[in-house]
Amino acid sequence: VKICEMQMRGTPRDLLPGDPICSPVATVLAEATIQLIRILHRTDKWTHCINKNMMDRLQKVKSCIKEVNHKLKKSRSVQSREEHEMKEEGKEEERGKYSKHGLAELTEIQLRTLCTEVWPVLAVIGGVDTGLRVGGRCIHKQTGRHATLLGVVKEGSASAKVQWDDAEITIR
Repeated sequence: VKICEMQMRGTPRDLLPGDPICSPVATVLAEATIQLIRILHRTDKWTHCINKNMMDRLQKVKSCIKEVNHKLKKSRSVQSREEHEMKEEGKEEERGKYSKHGLAELTEIQLRTLCTEVWPVLAVIGGVDTGLRVGGRCIHKQTGRHATLLGVVKEGSASAKVQWDDAEITIR
């Protein structure tokens, strides 16, 4: 019996993290946190708690937009519709295309609420970055086998070393 291929367990020290050297630290931490939340969400004990928290956070969008719409209605009642539309056309070019819908009118507190409360929930739903990173999960398209990315052998290499989940070792 001759062993032709041997799989190493653990991360070998002679592998490089690839190009770019890895995702930014914030992205790696965000993806790791999201992965943990998704794993917990699949368990019966955590599903309700996570769903409730996500719904509470998503409800904050409604209050932010409601306040902006209320401010817009007040300003429109002071001026005639025609005056308001003419002013808006001039301002729209300056402020950008989203100001027409009131999004440019968000206060600092509302913007902070959206960034810290709402967008993290959207990241849990949709993810942050699907790119490969050392320690990240990957799937071999042809076989459907799952693996963990260990790194690349040479700088700029298009191929990577992975550790297969099913621990299948070929012996000839």
